[in-house]
Amino acid sequence: MNRVNFLTIAHTNHTFCSPISEDKAELLALLEPIPFYPILDVGCGKGEFLIRLCARYNVCGVGVDTNNTFLQTAREQAQLRLPSEQITFIEAAIVDYQPEYLFSGVLCIGATHAYGSYRATLQACSRLVVSGGFVLIAEGYWKREPSSEYLDFLGASSSIYTTHANNVQLGVEFGFIPLYSTVSDNSEWDYYEGLYNPAVEQYIFTHSNDPDAAAMRQNILQRYEMYLQQGRDTRLFWILLVYETIIKILKFSLPLLLKQALS
Repeated sequence: MNRVNFLTIAHTNHTFCSPISEDKAELLALLEPIPFYPILDVGCGKGEFLIRLCARYNVCGVGVDTNNTFLQTAREQAQLRLPSEQITFIEAAIVDYQPEYLFSGVLCIGATHAYGSYRATLQACSRLVVSGGFVLIAEGYWKREPSSEYLDFLGASSSIYTTHANNVQLGVEFGFIPLYSTVSDNSEWDYYEGLYNPAVEQYIFTHSNDPDAAAMRQNILQRYEMYLQQGRDTRLFWILLVYETIIKILKFSLPLLLKQALS
């Protein structure tokens, strides 16, 4: 079974590709982008967070992701809701993206794997954000020690996550000042995981000849069972808003700054 295709189908009905509710999305009100600097969204998915942020503060944005289907949705939504060219969506691995300017803020919502780890993401963000800018990171953490069965299902070791407190402390060690942190609750996880099932079943119903159909059904049933039995009480999702304080030599793209100044 093609895992990327499966996850793309499973997220068909999701507004956010993470266990985040509309109430949590209001965290955008806490952000204060610096004028004339764009926002970067790492692993932007469908771009919903970035679109809302750019619309709220009238700033430019750049979203980077490897999923062409998600990016197509993002571009369509941006075209409907924002002036032309206010957001640029790029299909690329973030490690291959080399911007010529710094950013007012960096979003990384459930996408630290794009850099390889949470630690690597913090390091990358410290190089990308302008002094006085913000970083908004959402990452998983262990609510309790995961069982070997659950780790086998995830195909991971317990070291992929740590505790909520340790996540915050690691940001401090990279020179960030924590401003706010919160966690997704069980209702948000229930909604996120629950949307997988109807999306996959609808796809199987309309694509019964797909050679991966049987594997998709088996996967979604196993995934949901494992979530209810173990994941719901073991793995959680947290959001940390941090403030970047490192002074750096500013780089910028003159056309981009002029475009914002004139908008």
